[in-house]
Order: sequence, then structure tokens, then C-alpha cells
Amino acid sequence: MFLTKSNFFKELKISFQVFGVGVVLGIILASVAKMNAQEFFRNLLEANQDIFQAAQTGNYFELTFSIFKQNLTTAFIIVALGVLHRYLSLAIIFFNGILLGIVILLASELGLSVPKILQMLLPHGVFEIPALLLAGALAIKLSHPGRGFSDRFKTLLKSTSALLVIALLLIIAALIESYSIITLR
Repeated sequence: MFLTKSNFFKELKISFQVFGVGVVLGIILASVAKMNAQEFFRNLLEANQDIFQAAQTGNYFELTFSIFKQNLTTAFIIVALGVLHRYLSLAIIFFNGILLGIVILLASELGLSVPKILQMLLPHGVFEIPALLLAGALAIKLSHPGRGFSDRFKTLLKSTSALLVIALLLIIAALIESYSIITLR
């Protein structure tokens, strides 16, 4: 029911635009703030200890599960906040865009070429980013003005196909990202 072009395209477009603006702003912020790339990535690793530890051990299934769990948690928070208000969900989409923009710029400052950065991000990103944008679109759909909390919750329950697509995309992304991390170790 939920995944039809007529009732979904506008929300997906908004989610994509917010993410895109975030990416551009992240690139600008990273260049203006003169961020230290090595310190940024060290902090990113510290914030994601379970993923880092699984990558160090080379345990593919543990790494896949850790990545999937983190991304599913993010998607869940995006959707859950949509029950409260769309701007909360869009803020998370925006922040993820900023984070990606910072990663892209700082990776290039560490000497990685654009093709290498794309090689590292695109294989899993083509699944992960749409999943998060889909979660954002669902959040926007849930938070339409004039809808009460019970109506929003009913819409969420009717949106199981969207939730399943989000989970499937995140599983595929985690499998690809884990493989990439382990083979690049």
C-alpha cells in the first residue's frame, strides 16, 4: 500500500533534497573548519567501537551484524521520530548528509582519489543511502499535519512493505560494506 509513486514520491524527494544539502554543507564545513582528518576518523572509530573491533578480528558475520544493527537503529529512530514530528527525522537525515560530506572531503585530504573514495562508498552506499532516505520519506508521511498520534501509528502499521524494504536494503548494504572492509584490511 505504501510504496506507490503517487503517494510517496514527494516525501522521498524532500528526504533526498535534505540529505543532498547536508552533503554539500558537510563538504563546506570540513573545508572551512580546517578539520584534522586523522583526528576526525579516530573519533569516528571510537564512536563505533563494535564495528571497529569486528573489523580488526576479521569476523565477517560479527561485522555485518554490527553494521546492520547501527544502520537499522538509525532508520528506526528516523521513522519513530516521524511519529512525533517530521523535522526531527529530517534533522537526522541532514546530519547524515553532513557526515558523508565531511568524510568525502577529509578522505580526499588524506590522499584518496575521487575514484577510490567512490569505490569505497558506492557499493554499499547505493543500498544504505536509499534505505535511510526511504525511512525519512516514511517519517514525513507519518507526520503530515492534522493527523493525530493514533492515525500516525495506524499509517506506520500499514507501512510494513516500506519497513521491510528498508531492512532488506540495510542487510544488503551491511553485507557489502563488511566484505569491503575485510578485503581492504
